[in-house]
This record gives sequence, structure tokens and C-alpha cells, in this order.
Amino acid sequence: ILITGETGTGKSILAADIHIQNSTSKRNPVVVDCTGLSTDIGAIQLLGQVAGLNRRDVPLTRGALESAHGNSLILEDISALNSDLQGLILRFAETGYVQRIGALDGRTVNARLITTSNQDLETLVETKIFRRDLFHRINTIEIVVPPLRDRRDDIAELASYFARNITQGTDVLFTNAALRILIEHDWPGNVRELLNVIR
Repeated sequence: ILITGETGTGKSILAADIHIQNSTSKRNPVVVDCTGLSTDIGAIQLLGQVAGLNRRDVPLTRGALESAHGNSLILEDISALNSDLQGLILRFAETGYVQRIGALDGRTVNARLITTSNQDLETLVETKIFRRDLFHRINTIEIVVPPLRDRRDDIAELASYFARNITQGTDVLFTNAALRILIEHDWPGNVRELLNVIR
């Protein structure tokens, strides 16, 4: 599943909700923020490594891919991955096989892969920043989350929902003037900005 949309539209919340609605696992999903992952650190975080690979005191590390066995793996902002890490994710998406760094063998992992991106991946594919084969692999189902300015009818309900959560269940009534201000605002920060305003 690929979830796309502008920053702040609620892609991470939707990914977590997809996990909850479609999972038999009682565990939280394994979430990896792909922004800022370098090749070396990213590979260790995703694959894990055997004990003592670089130094004696380095313990056995289980990576995110292996930890997601029987669960959901959410890769947030997958467009931020460099080409080496994109290749690693492609191999996992195609085979389900995970081999820790320094290990002689690996294991097959069964995990639901959910990815998010605030970038237009098709444009990144055309400019050769994002791998075409990985794009087609993760894009079997695409959910586009529209910006809040295109969903003005949802603003009053979202504002009430956020206010109820913040007040731990107390209903909050907004004046007509307050609702009009909320509805007329363009919300460049989308749902995240609305939540911060309600706080």
C-alpha cells in the first residue's frame, strides 16, 4: 500500500489505522522514518546485524524488517531513501527474505508493507531519483490523501474530534464565527496545523 499526500495530511495516522483495521496482530506496527537514513546506518536499522561484526561489544541486532514478521511495516517518507536502500527494500518486497549484515543466512519474513510519501514518486521515477521497479512494487494500492483546503466540509468535524481528544472526552462547542474562521483558512500545514490550532 502506498499513501501519498502533502506534509501534514495525516498519512501516518491513516497507515496506523490500516494496520489496526486489517491486522490480526495485537502488536503496534513497526514504523521506520526513512528521512535521514544513510546507507550504512539505514541498512543496519532495516536488516539488523550479527553480534560483534565491527566491535566485540556490538550485540546481535534485529532489524525493522525482521521485527515486522507477522505484523505491519510502515516506511514513512520512502521517497527519502537513497538508491542502495531502495534496492534493499525492493528485494524484501519481492522475496520477503531478510539477511542480517554479517550473517551467512537469513529468514523469510511475512509482513504487510505500508509506505508513505509526501513527494510525487512518479516524477522521482522519471528523474531517476526513485527506482521504477520499487515504485511499481509498492504501488499496488495507492491512497491519495487530499490537502485539508480541498476538504473544507471535514474541518468542523475534525476540529470537534481533536477538541474531544484534547479534553479527554468533553464535548467542545465552537461558535459560528470560530467555525467560519477555521473553514475559510487555507491550512498550508493541513491536519497537523489544524490540530495545533485546536490545542
